[in-house]
Amino acid sequence: MSRSRLLISFVLLACVLFSISAGQGVNQVQRRGERPQRPDSPSAGVPPQFQRIYTRLETVLDRWNKEIDKRWNGTLYNMFTPMASLLFANSNAGFPILRKENREPTKLFIQRLKELGCRGVQLDIQFPILDPEYFMFAKDKGLIPKDSPDDKSFLEFYKKVAEDVRSQGLKLSVESQVIFIQKTWSPLPVEPYYAEFEKDGEAGFAAYKQRKLAMAKLIATELRPDFFTMEDEPDTAMSLTGIQLLKKRENYLGMVKELVDGVKPLVRNTTKIASGIGIWMSDWEVWLKDLLKLDIDFVNLHIYPIEINPYNIREDIVPRTLAAADMAHQAGKGIAVGETWLYKTGPLDTKDPEVIYGRDYYDFWIPLDIEHLRLILKIAHFKKFEYVSPFWSSFFFSYLVTQEARGLNTAELKRRNNLKVLQNLLSGTFSPTGWAYRDMATRGPGR
Repeated sequence: MSRSRLLISFVLLACVLFSISAGQGVNQVQRRGERPQRPDSPSAGVPPQFQRIYTRLETVLDRWNKEIDKRWNGTLYNMFTPMASLLFANSNAGFPILRKENREPTKLFIQRLKELGCRGVQLDIQFPILDPEYFMFAKDKGLIPKDSPDDKSFLEFYKKVAEDVRSQGLKLSVESQVIFIQKTWSPLPVEPYYAEFEKDGEAGFAAYKQRKLAMAKLIATELRPDFFTMEDEPDTAMSLTGIQLLKKRENYLGMVKELVDGVKPLVRNTTKIASGIGIWMSDWEVWLKDLLKLDIDFVNLHIYPIEINPYNIREDIVPRTLAAADMAHQAGKGIAVGETWLYKTGPLDTKDPEVIYGRDYYDFWIPLDIEHLRLILKIAHFKKFEYVSPFWSSFFFSYLVTQEARGLNTAELKRRNNLKVLQNLLSGTFSPTGWAYRDMATRGPGR
């Protein structure tokens, strides 16, 4: 494909990143070959409305980076695999990822992640994207056009992506839970489908588990990932599906057990199997203990808020993560971080995730994003994690200059930055965060 056609493809592909997203950025990028620098302060200064949050996060990150430095002797864990999320193939984006214009950019994204030091790539393949019953239901109810692609089209797409990942000599990680019901995060009309399972009570819950297992088996046998996580945020799954029976811990854990026991015999010698939690959960320890009783190979943590209780540092994410690692190793299991990014919030702040995620686009956050990644990678080497996969990998390529982005709504922030991401992906231009991640992935996070 010619450079001009590829650029056109990237512009058309912008809608994929718009669907997923959970100006100029020229003064905040570096070219290949330049040494990444460790920023000491934001280039443009922190806007007054974010100063309190910025200072709080800076303090928390500095404290925990120094604390890990006291405990860790700096030895790198040579079995650790740095990864990143392949946003171009996230199933929450729906039908746009199947467009032929997506093919070459997806392959190039994988190549760029390898250039950034990643030795693995993570795919999010959420239920019901490979469930034939969903597409029949959605077409029958008029939720999607009759001629829409179906599960077979998505399976073929993901098989090609898996081949692309392996052709670069990279490991493949897959996570599977459920597609979002909010239009902000996914255009697919899945909420009515989830409602059918709830409406049918016990029989509906049984059907839900059966279809989830069928899809999990398909992923395991057709894609043969190196790592496969089935269910990773219990509270999120319970909230999105609305299935009351799923909200009982014993039922949720029973479903995970059925998934693990049904899939593991099929890939025992090729794939490491996991389930996981959001480490922010108030009862995370209880959940982790129960998951570690299952026949999983490792536990998968999702890390977002770095501070849980400003009045009790023992409740921060770092102590929880360290304790989780010890619990996993004591149970003879491994541990990994399947999703993480610095959650730009603080005490007495809004709880609206769309508002909070909308803050990510400003370039003044770059130093803190880097220090957050540094902290997580230090913990990974210290506690011998299988892998770490930062979620918002688009910021490895671009941010928006703060002055030019000020006053824009979240949708416009997404639009402008995603176009810049696509341009920089094509040219091989990385943000300081991308270069810093490359440095940490290839040389270690330092002390």
